[in-house]
Amino acid sequence: MTTTLARAILASSLLLNTGNAKGSDWVTVYQSAVNSVPYILSGGSVCAGALIENNRILTAWHCVHLMRPIQVGWRGNQSGQEQSAEVILKDSANDIAILKLASPSSKRLPLASGAHIPVKTGTPVATIGHPLGSELYSSSNADLGFVLSSGIVGKVNAKNTILDISVSPGNSGGPVLTQDGKILTLISSKYSGFRVGNLVTAPAPELVASAIDKSASVSEPLDWTAAKNTWHFYVPVGCHLNFTDGASKHSYYFDEIQLEWRARDRLALSISQGGSRHLETTAFHLGASIHVAQPDRRIPLEAGVFTGYRTLRINDAMAETGFFTAGVELSAFYSAVRIRAEQSFGANKSLRTVIGSVDLFSLF
Repeated sequence: MTTTLARAILASSLLLNTGNAKGSDWVTVYQSAVNSVPYILSGGSVCAGALIENNRILTAWHCVHLMRPIQVGWRGNQSGQEQSAEVILKDSANDIAILKLASPSSKRLPLASGAHIPVKTGTPVATIGHPLGSELYSSSNADLGFVLSSGIVGKVNAKNTILDISVSPGNSGGPVLTQDGKILTLISSKYSGFRVGNLVTAPAPELVASAIDKSASVSEPLDWTAAKNTWHFYVPVGCHLNFTDGASKHSYYFDEIQLEWRARDRLALSISQGGSRHLETTAFHLGASIHVAQPDRRIPLEAGVFTGYRTLRINDAMAETGFFTAGVELSAFYSAVRIRAEQSFGANKSLRTVIGSVDLFSLF
């Protein structure tokens, strides 16, 4: 009789604890934290973050690593009502960044750090984010912003924490919350693969706490030289070339691919190879670009200039000819689509090209 009673009491206790961990506790956490978890727009991506002071936001470095203009929006915002922000601290090795808002958010309460809370395998955690980030304003998907996901700590490592929790790209940078609503760490990346489930990696809590502490004494934003270097692979949409040799003029359509290495998202080195059944051409370019400020950001634009050297061979009858070139470019949708106009230098010969292309690395 005693054994049966003891088992009943134990079973009831387990059920109550399970219900608290997965039900009512997260209701309270969500209601108290959701207004302090913004969406972050930068470089074509949408991420999440956490208000840690009235003018500071914690997020993932990979969300802002291009150092392009950053806009921060809150629950209840409409498109165009976001605040601007700048990166004041980065820890690229651990995927941590701290942003400073242009104006303090006085109506929202900062979330407290829970770095002092012992982290053990099996600890319940939750996060708030935006699973369909790029479609946050879509009428059919507007309810998929500010979504709560819960799970557990799967493993504690020296420099990171593995979580068993369901997330999508729009969750990146979102706070990993304890049952008392404190920030334990942040969502960094999701393991992917045919045999991998909802496994997520997050920085160790003490690393996040250290970054938050350091940011308290930092006020000046990082400049563009802090941005990450990137690669781009452009494939042709439409290319046209005009070649003039004295009184002789030639006009051709051709295809050209381009591999570009962009330093700090501002300076670029590239090599191009193209041709058709009538011609062959190769080019090397050095360029620089800036981001064009736009209030509504519906079609983000970048403008740039470049110079370089292009070789051209038309049929087998014409020897290869080299040209020093210069040109301008206009890119849209965060460099995904680009149009370049290029003009050669020369006394008796001239070369003009117009090239439209798409960056595969940006699209996929």
